[in-house]
Amino acid sequence: DDQALRDAIPAMEEAHGISWFEQSEPWDELKHQYPSLQEYSNDDLRRAFISQKPTVGELFTKTPLGPFLVLNGAFWLGGFSWCNTPFHNADACLP
Repeated sequence: DDQALRDAIPAMEEAHGISWFEQSEPWDELKHQYPSLQEYSNDDLRRAFISQKPTVGELFTKTPLGPFLVLNGAFWLGGFSWCNTPFHNADACLP
């Protein structure tokens, strides 16, 4: 059931907009597409949707954490150092 909600999110956002979960029609459509969800009320599904925690993959692809780590990793692998810029503080750099 959790996976059904996760799978439906992109299609529901595309069809009904970003606040689709606040309306009742999208939930009825979702129950029609995923019969295993028919036993739950719209309020139960809405609460389950809102209380979902992100997966590890979503954390890296749908939050700023992924690009932050990629950019810092590229700088680290490339040997970039703040001490090599004209804005560095000499006290913060190793001799």
